[in-house]
Parts: sequence; structure tokens; C-alpha cells
Amino acid sequence: MLLVAGIIAGRNSAQRFVFFLFCFAIWDIFYYVFLYLLIGWPASLLDWDILFLLPVPWIGPVLAPCLLSLMMIMLIILVVWLRRISEG
Repeated sequence: MLLVAGIIAGRNSAQRFVFFLFCFAIWDIFYYVFLYLLIGWPASLLDWDILFLLPVPWIGPVLAPCLLSLMMIMLIILVVWLRRISEG
């Protein structure tokens, strides 16, 4: 679903990838927002979460993927803004 959103939104492969990353970052943040609204977890951004399971479990605070997602969003906004400036 996220990949299709990127394909529809972009004009070329670079734009499609950037829009896919934007959708992924938004999804990742709202994943934790809706977990909190539905089950009350995480109680704080410092609660531990399983980030990956393969090849071994990676655990870290909820803050880590949220910060990475925010950084991706800021980078994508910067790339799109700079692209518009260069196009005139």
C-alpha cells in the first residue's frame, strides 16, 4: 500500500522512492500513536520495543524509530523544497 502511494505520487523513480519514504515515516509514527490510543502502550517514548526480529531480535526505545521517522520527513521536505527552487 505504501509502495503504491509512492508510485502514484511520483513522476520518476527518485520521486516515487521519496514519496514512499514519506508515507512510511508517517505510518511509522502513527503506528505508535494508535497503539497508545488503543491499548495504552507505550507509556512513554523511552519504553522498550522490538524493532526487528531477524536475524536476531533488536530492541530499543520507541523514541528511536520515531526520531528516525521525523528525520526522514524533514529530509524529504527539504529535498522536495530544494527541487522546486531549482526548477524555478
